[in-house]
Amino acid sequence: MLVNFTKYIQIITKGINLINLISALFLVVQGIFPNSKVFNITLYVFFISYGCEFFLEQRWKTFVWDKTRWVFVLFLLFYALLLLYYPFESNHEHISTLLTYRLPFFAFGVIGLLGINKYYRLKYFAYVFMLITLCVIFYLIFFRIGISEFFENPDRASVFKEMRVKYVNTHMVFNYYTNISLILAYFLINNYTGKYSLLIKIPLLVYMGFLFYILFLSEGRIGFITANLLVFIMIFISLWQWKKISAVAFSLIGVLVFLFIVYQHPRMFKNEDQLDKEFRLLLWEQAIELIEKEPILGYGPSTSAELFMQKCSINQEIIGAYDFPFMRGLELRKILCAHPHNQFLQTTLEFGLLGFLVLLLLNIVPIIVATRKRRIYVFLIILISVIQLMTDLYARGVPLIAFFMLITVFFCAKDDNSSKQVKVNEQG
Repeated sequence: MLVNFTKYIQIITKGINLINLISALFLVVQGIFPNSKVFNITLYVFFISYGCEFFLEQRWKTFVWDKTRWVFVLFLLFYALLLLYYPFESNHEHISTLLTYRLPFFAFGVIGLLGINKYYRLKYFAYVFMLITLCVIFYLIFFRIGISEFFENPDRASVFKEMRVKYVNTHMVFNYYTNISLILAYFLINNYTGKYSLLIKIPLLVYMGFLFYILFLSEGRIGFITANLLVFIMIFISLWQWKKISAVAFSLIGVLVFLFIVYQHPRMFKNEDQLDKEFRLLLWEQAIELIEKEPILGYGPSTSAELFMQKCSINQEIIGAYDFPFMRGLELRKILCAHPHNQFLQTTLEFGLLGFLVLLLLNIVPIIVATRKRRIYVFLIILISVIQLMTDLYARGVPLIAFFMLITVFFCAKDDNSSKQVKVNEQG
């Protein structure tokens, strides 16, 4: 009787494990689109199933501390700063918004510490990221623009932008997903070994080339520069592993090619007058002026948001530039629209040098503690995230659920080979 009961528990646990994995993959799929009811339902399924499997597997009994746990401690610490500053702020108008949209820091901090179930594989998430990016691109080209219209239109970049904004998301989120897919395709190319490896690797290289072309069409300068940087690093590493002299020669030629490609991008270079009035530079100036007055401890998360909006609302250059989303954010006091467009400045405004240090460690420690086999991919993911955060915030430029899910899988999911070995050991 006890044996049957144990067997039933194992079957139920396996079912919940699979539900949790599938919901995690669906969260990655939906993360490229603005929040929807389906996304929220999937989110509930993911966290409820995680809680159920945690207790069914009694995962607290198998907890083991290792250096990778510091990554998730930093996630929790970054979130805890909001609560730490709360008693000392006189203004709490924006704290609920901040606590809500940064909740993934807490959630995945806990999940990373406690671990994920044994069915998670990094390659599953790689395929899902790559597939959803490709499907979104094909959806726009084939069903919203029309393939003949797309290739015959001399201004296909504008047409693609119009449809992408209308049916998918901003260029920041779309380009981030596309660059992540580039990294994961590179991961699969380097880690696929088998009899027919060339039949897999050649299509992956074609896929990467196609993504690079799509990024060239994007109006997002950061996403395009990041894509060029990624390709440069990937080629350099591959050549370095083959022949170091070739890598050095490539780096010299590659820099010139990179500059030429960047120069061809229609939005990359502006005249001096336009550059002086670049809207983000105006916002950075306001943030820096506030930071200079409270550099050590900052103003607190809610107070700093209000002070920044007040300062911007009386700045004539910002008013004259009239960036509609930002001005609308000022009018409605929505901090997810009216912000410095730089996560490092935002964090320093909120928590001073303490917060800046935590944010810096949050983006350095994962690279240091990653396994040698996965370090380069973690580095590339962190690299494109940091570049994105230089011009936007978490949740706006870096989709938090997708980012944290990927980082968690990189550190917590076992390699396929090690998983097979565990299975063999269990059967033996």
